[in-house]
Amino acid sequence: MQPVETTCASAIYSLCGIVESCLLTKEAVAAVVAAGLGIFGAWLGARVGGRDARRAAIEAIEAQRAIDEGRADEQRRGEQMALVTELQQAELVVSSNVCKSAAHLAGELQIIPQVAQEFRWYLTVGRERGIAMGLPPVEPPRGGGLDKIPALPDETLVGLYAAVARAEVVGSKIITPIVDAVLAGRTPGFSADQLRVLSSVRWQAFLLEQEAEWMKTFYGMTVTTQGDNHDIAVVNLDNRAKAYARRSITLLRTIRNALAVLNDG
Repeated sequence: MQPVETTCASAIYSLCGIVESCLLTKEAVAAVVAAGLGIFGAWLGARVGGRDARRAAIEAIEAQRAIDEGRADEQRRGEQMALVTELQQAELVVSSNVCKSAAHLAGELQIIPQVAQEFRWYLTVGRERGIAMGLPPVEPPRGGGLDKIPALPDETLVGLYAAVARAEVVGSKIITPIVDAVLAGRTPGFSADQLRVLSSVRWQAFLLEQEAEWMKTFYGMTVTTQGDNHDIAVVNLDNRAKAYARRSITLLRTIRNALAVLNDG
């Protein structure tokens, strides 16, 4: 049996070891916890920071998209305004061509109402539009009475102009460069109906140009041929002039249809 002093000393040393062992364990645990917290904090920061960065990037993309869409809408409005201006100019010119074709159409009863209507339009809406575009105004006849002309009956109105006007022997070409540019590749932003009516205008203008070329050809033949060939050339010129007048009416209808669709859009 050991002495009491030895037993107590052994117990004290054992207790110190246990305490030291416990202290080392707590420090290790603290270190592990600290490392874990550091890793978690880094992961959390990266995740939150990445989310904020993604949100900022998305907001920047959406803002730029809104700016691009605004610019595209502004460009489209500008193109549409240019189209309307060009078509209004073409409407004025083609309406004038229809009026000048009265001598060729005076004998076609089914067309007389359309020609008379163009006289009335040109003397009212067309006259004001021409002045706004810088064109010289339609001069009233001697003694005035320009405001009374539209009130005349259709046949009287067309027959009066056909009697005093020289029959047109050369047709004019109608150019629509803005319509051509839009249909050639600037179609984004335009609806299917708008593109359809613009295409119709371009095709009718092209067909009118062909009629004008035929008029030019046969008119040249009337001054370079004699005898029967001259008579044939005169008949062909008259036929092509009538075809040009009818095509002008068709083109005018497509132009006004296009203006209506563009204004609605």
